Amino acid sequence: MGADDDGDRWVVEGVAAARGLLDVHGSEKWQTSTLAGTGGGAFGGSVVVRFESPTRTAIAKLVRRNDLAADHASWWRRELDVYRSGWLGDRMPVGLSLPDCLGSMTTDDAAVIVLSELSFDREGRTAGWYRDLAIHLGQLNGPSADPAVAPPWATRRFLVHETEAAVSLIPDAVANRLLIIADVIDLWGPLLERIALAGTQLVEVLSSFPVGIHHLDAFSRNATRVGGRFVLIDWAYTGLAPLGCDSASLIAVTAMHGDVPGARLGEFHDAVADGYGDGLRSVGVELPSDDLRFAIDVALTLRFARFLTQIHGAGDRLEPIMAAVIGRPFTESMTAWMSLARHLTPSAERALAGVGG
Repeated sequence: MGADDDGDRWVVEGVAAARGLLDVHGSEKWQTSTLAGTGGGAFGGSVVVRFESPTRTAIAKLVRRNDLAADHASWWRRELDVYRSGWLGDRMPVGLSLPDCLGSMTTDDAAVIVLSELSFDREGRTAGWYRDLAIHLGQLNGPSADPAVAPPWATRRFLVHETEAAVSLIPDAVANRLLIIADVIDLWGPLLERIALAGTQLVEVLSSFPVGIHHLDAFSRNATRVGGRFVLIDWAYTGLAPLGCDSASLIAVTAMHGDVPGARLGEFHDAVADGYGDGLRSVGVELPSDDLRFAIDVALTLRFARFLTQIHGAGDRLEPIMAAVIGRPFTESMTAWMSLARHLTPSAERALAGVGG
């Protein structure tokens, strides 16, 4: 990568800026050990750089500065604001935290966030581990959030940005299914058509639940336990959402990535839903268990529908994108998606029955 390459200039600037931010914290010599992009379009557009010194490691997240313009809907601007404002960090429940941010800045062409690196070992995680995380998510989501006093970056509305988009794209995904995901589309095809017809009712019933601040991308690969606390990374999707949405994300996105075996999905699902309810109750939010389960079923149904329309939209790029993003052979991803599609069918049926769909 040459500094005279205009297409890569923002990356070069970002790496230099990150190294400067690290130098503020000491005189260690940092080496760049990893440089990886996450792709573009619906699947993101950041570049992640790993720095190593003799005693510690750090991660720098880079994004083009033009993606931060006021008129550009940018996930990355939101994440930058989350770390800079301190608003969310001051409201985290005991046992849950943001990662340590070593600094952030913008250059002529790039925006940079530098974080202390954390260990994310996904092997050996039990249902109890996920239940404990779900408790803390309930404690985070539980206190109601008034959009009138929430900071600008927290006003992203999950129902508008995710669920309504999913419903509108379902007919195309069903009619023009990709051969590569045909088995999943065929399994959920009739359900998807019913979800499209009942989409307005599903969104309305979910929006009737109290609203709280959500992470909205909480899952196995965005969480780790450090000592006695859970640390959540990747706050680019943060916004307001009805209660139940973060637990649905934890269930669906963890399973989409194949991080829970298909045979354990039922145990995992129950542990997350029960823990989430316990977390809500611990902060004084009393929702009948059946109502909360229904909210989670609706959120799961809309989240998985969104996933199927999103991967359909990737077209022929789907296989390499998924292999890069998930870090497993695509055939393994397909196995995980099939298991999840079968597992979530009863949830979708309950959600649809609840709105007469």
